[in-house]
Amino acid sequence: MPAYGPAQRTVQPDPELLPGLMQDNSKQGGWLAPLLCGIRPVSKDYVRWGKQDAQTLLSKLQDTLRAPGDRYNLIPRAIRTWVTSVVQEDAVRVEIPHEDVVNGVGLYDAYADGAMQILNVLQYAFELRVATLFDPGTFASANKTSVSGGTWAGATTAIEADIENAAVTVVERSGLEPNYIRIPRKKWGGIKAATEITKLRAGGRDPIEYVNGVPTYLFGLRILFGTGRNCAPTGTFTPAFLWDNSTLSLNNTAHVGYSPFLNGGQWGAGMQTFLGCFENQIKGSAFEANVRDDANFEENGIHIVYGNVRRSVPEVVNAEAVFAITGI
Repeated sequence: MPAYGPAQRTVQPDPELLPGLMQDNSKQGGWLAPLLCGIRPVSKDYVRWGKQDAQTLLSKLQDTLRAPGDRYNLIPRAIRTWVTSVVQEDAVRVEIPHEDVVNGVGLYDAYADGAMQILNVLQYAFELRVATLFDPGTFASANKTSVSGGTWAGATTAIEADIENAAVTVVERSGLEPNYIRIPRKKWGGIKAATEITKLRAGGRDPIEYVNGVPTYLFGLRILFGTGRNCAPTGTFTPAFLWDNSTLSLNNTAHVGYSPFLNGGQWGAGMQTFLGCFENQIKGSAFEANVRDDANFEENGIHIVYGNVRRSVPEVVNAEAVFAITGI
């Protein structure tokens, strides 16, 4: 006889419970992707859009005066490149034994645990795609440089000069005033103890601002560490920060840039950002999740929590909005 019958089948949670849980927790965990990559909600899977930036906009300026009775002056559209983005689906599932469901503290605890595991995996996939586009090896030579003094933890640093040079370049090339600096977390200890920083502090000018004991600003720019960790779907987990990735040269690079999403918000029409992507939210939520029984439930007693998100691959919208400083 089957080990599991109709009485053990899934009691479906409220359809908004798991997606809501995932959405509420999606900004936790040290992830930088939501802060650095604009997300624009759409209700389609194919989006054609034009890249605009300060250079193409300014290059089209001309005489705008109109004489009485004349037609309005015609200017060319300031589109650098036309792009077609394709929304794709990231979808994973977690199998949960029936015994874990019935023995949980609450009826939906096991399902919620599965949903949070799914959220972590989906966010990691998005984070890695965004981090890959910060690889200084992919930056144009005009948008990167090496440190001008020694490494930022050394005695002959030029940290402030390096950051100011990066900021001026971003403003000059993009028209956007930088508001953040991304720093590898493992480099911070050496940077805050650098001779240049300690001398400034001793002179009554501390370039580091703290909020509730957490370093938040360096020379007026919001500090972004990126403490999301590498995933290890199989084998032994070795703790490592994704944004300290040596393969992408992120472990030895700082980024000075502008993002309109540091305090939340969505990527709106005409909004300038380094990165952007489209998210199909036709069902009203970025994340979808629910529970069903395995096809062989009567034999194995397995419930399945499944979840997905539908996004296009992140695209570079304005490459001049970020400047990389290597060799820090």
